[in-house]
Amino acid sequence: MDEFSDFIPTGPGISISSGHRRLYLSEGRAVLYLEKVPYDGNRILEAIRLAGARPEAMSPGRWISLLRGKPTRIPGCGRLLVLTETLSGYTVKYFK
Repeated sequence: MDEFSDFIPTGPGISISSGHRRLYLSEGRAVLYLEKVPYDGNRILEAIRLAGARPEAMSPGRWISLLRGKPTRIPGCGRLLVLTETLSGYTVKYFK
């Protein structure tokens, strides 16, 4: 495969989608698909953990809210988080 293969999760997992965005979570790893183009979703998980929350404890509703680009309050984090595009993919940042 290509360089993307080192962050594609394997095995059973869950898929959460909203519109043209889909997040696939498996084995503590993530892949974000935007209009069928895959991006490393592990940065999103890392950013949520750094904010003090546990991504594995998030409800599907909160994931969908993040995928829609809405500022979302995640249990364990005192601030709102929002999905944002970076030069190298996508991550979650504090909403101002």
